[in-house]
Amino acid sequence: MIASVQPRSSAAPGEQVTVVGENFPGSPVEIRWNGLQGPLLGTGNGPSFSIAVTVPDEVPGLYLLTALSRQPGGQVGDTARASFQVQGAAGQAAAAPAAQPSPPAAEPGRTGVLVGGAVGVFAAGALAVLLFTRLRRPSG
Repeated sequence: MIASVQPRSSAAPGEQVTVVGENFPGSPVEIRWNGLQGPLLGTGNGPSFSIAVTVPDEVPGLYLLTALSRQPGGQVGDTARASFQVQGAAGQAAAAPAAQPSPPAAEPGRTGVLVGGAVGVFAAGALAVLLFTRLRRPSG
């Protein structure tokens, strides 16, 4: 499952972004705000989708956009997520992220990752940890 938020992974409340994905089942796809149980922002159909959504009126901070497929009978199938930054006044990012919901213990179906700005942040952090660990290792 490959998906992205376009044109960017941050916007102010009321602005529109598009969630794009592929390799979902050929079933209905929902875009939900901040988790599987969050408010429904838009719908489409798999296996490929492009769904325009409006950023909810939330305080500035970090949230989740969740794409999920619905199986016959309404069960959740495949899921994918992207971090999304709600901007404050004049397009400024918040100083502190909004509270994040705890991830569920287990989710049905396969779970993919929505590709957004968080991938680069994760890679940079992993590299920093690796370098720090190697620098602290005593020679000998």
